[in-house]
Parts: sequence; C-alpha cells; structure tokens
Amino acid sequence: MNVVSKYSDNILKMISEVLELSGDMVTPEKNFQDIGMNSIGFINVIIKCETEFDIEFEDDKFLMTSFPTIGDFIEYVESLVL
Repeated sequence: MNVVSKYSDNILKMISEVLELSGDMVTPEKNFQDIGMNSIGFINVIIKCETEFDIEFEDDKFLMTSFPTIGDFIEYVESLVL
C-alpha cells in the first residue's frame, strides 16, 4: 500500500515524534508493532491526531489491531477529516 495524501506526512511525523524515531523508519507499509509502538504510544498518536485535525476516533478504533498497517491508520484519519 502506498498512501499519499496531504495528511500522511503530518501523521507519519507525529508517529515518529511519539516513538522518537527518524522519519524514514516510519512508513505506511509497516504496522505499529514493526516500529515498536505500544498501546500508550498509540493512544498518544490518537490524541495528537484528534487535536491536530479536530476529529474524534470511534471507540472501537483505540486498538492498534484495528489497523493492519500505518497506511490503514492514515486512511482512517483522512476519512474523519474529509
């Protein structure tokens, strides 16, 4: 999957900041476990996205397993913004 949107760079940057990783380590093709994300970090990413984009995640989307890849997460955020 190659997710290219006007939001993807910003979301990838947020994820990188939470994990303190260089940007090239976080790509849409990877999943959250691949990059060492834990549940607390994932919730922090959700909070950053909700604040940045003025959106609200559905309750069933608060688990990393809801998103097979980071690209799927980006698509979900974009669907809430649009």
